Amino acid sequence: AAGDAVSASYVEVGSTGVRDLLHGGASCQLLTDASGEVQPVPVVEVRVQGSAGLQALFDYGTGVRATAATGVHDASSRSHAIFRLSVQRASAAAGDAGSLTLVDLAGSEQRIDSDQHDARRAREGAAINASLLALKDSIVTLATDGQFRSTAGGRHPLTQLLRASFEPGSRTTVLATVSPSSKDTEHTLNTLRHACVMHGQQQQGAQPGVQGATGGQLGPVYIRGGQTETQHVGEIDVAAARKRLMQEEARRAGDGQGVFRKEFGELYPADTRKQERQAAAAALRLQKKAMAQLQAASAAQAAALIEALEATARGLGLNMFQSARLQHRIKVKHQVASAGVRAVMRDRAALGAATDGGAVGEDGGSCRA
Repeated sequence: AAGDAVSASYVEVGSTGVRDLLHGGASCQLLTDASGEVQPVPVVEVRVQGSAGLQALFDYGTGVRATAATGVHDASSRSHAIFRLSVQRASAAAGDAGSLTLVDLAGSEQRIDSDQHDARRAREGAAINASLLALKDSIVTLATDGQFRSTAGGRHPLTQLLRASFEPGSRTTVLATVSPSSKDTEHTLNTLRHACVMHGQQQQGAQPGVQGATGGQLGPVYIRGGQTETQHVGEIDVAAARKRLMQEEARRAGDGQGVFRKEFGELYPADTRKQERQAAAAALRLQKKAMAQLQAASAAQAAALIEALEATARGLGLNMFQSARLQHRIKVKHQVASAGVRAVMRDRAALGAATDGGAVGEDGGSCRA
């Protein structure tokens, strides 16, 4: 509606922590604010300039996101991406904003996928699996005892950033991407299991292969209800994908990234420093290319992003959008606490009046405390 304001932030959670994709991949810290909500700090949050600006802003952040060739995909995501939109209604109080959080979870990796990975890729895969396990355990715990917490990963960055999406009053939709290829059967089943767990389908029931105490087959039911839509995507050229992967491996070896210590599977120090310099130069090129594309798509959105970057560079605290939402949450908490105190005082006053006036017993006599 007219007068409403939409702002956006874009971060990724990887093996090295949280990075701000709208700030060229700058590192963020996860801090708990005065209302108890976890915030990435510092983070760039920019006002959206129309639908074209929103798409251009999303493409800008996606262009900076970390990807690499693996045994499954030639441009596999090496992190979880969180694109968050905040909507401030003109008729609502300042800071009373709704949010839409779009999350792209990196796929879990099995041993067969990482047989050609170096030590860095192996650490990334381990971090991805650990974060997915923490998220799944948090959702299972929420379904069992009503608390969104992880028994496996503790206070994991992914679960902290997504906690608000599972609070009362929120709605979550899971879109699972699966492959029709038979070689990806294990990945497909694992993805469907995760999606069903997030949907809350863990009621006990008939499950093939699980023997119950009474002789029947009991276990968690992962497939129940829901809607299924099938879309034929045609044949997948696995040979061509493998060829692209081999070409990428050959290119990396030519750049000096394929020299390993055989006993440890890690790069020599000189090669490691060279790899870091190359990665920094590649990230800078990606950022410049993404900014050029953003300016070409929406000059107004590019100007708004530059303004937000300058505001973030001037301070290390919350941005103005985060501050407004924090002040509103604190105000609401104070109002709720004050209402509770007033209710307790009224109850005590009513109890005192009843005690002073006495109460009539069943025999007609007067009972006093």
